[in-house]
Amino acid sequence: SGAAKGLQHAIMITLGTGIGGALLIHGKVFHGNSGFAGEVGHVVIDRHGPPCACGGRGCWELYASSQAFRDAPHTVQDAKLWDEFGTHLGIGIASLVNVLGIEDIIIGGGLSNAWAQFEPAMHREIPKRTYIETASRIRVHRAQLGDAAGILGAAAFSGGPQ
Repeated sequence: SGAAKGLQHAIMITLGTGIGGALLIHGKVFHGNSGFAGEVGHVVIDRHGPPCACGGRGCWELYASSQAFRDAPHTVQDAKLWDEFGTHLGIGIASLVNVLGIEDIIIGGGLSNAWAQFEPAMHREIPKRTYIETASRIRVHRAQLGDAAGILGAAAFSGGPQ
């Protein structure tokens, strides 16, 4: 069940206080050598940007998570702020697609509830930053399982009930 059902390759992005992620490769979650694969929020999109809690500067999650807003995101009504958020989200997604060659992106997390506010800018930005041949194949899906996604995903990959 969920947006990744039937996919062999996908990038899952969770938008909340930061940006979390997971990589589905050949139908399995990829953990990397040390178990930290998927820390996509710390991809640098502005080397001169503000400092991040990770010790770096200009990390993606500073621009495309709740950290991008001065006020609580659910109170933000300014369309320009959401447009900027969607643009930054698109920049990061395009970077991941260019590096990994994975064309299915699933977006979840609490901020995905603001889909209508950021989705147009995100979709405008992605093709500007990917190869023409790739851009037409990129599919951005909104997560379907809501708050249960993490629990169901953990159960599925641990061999537990599905």
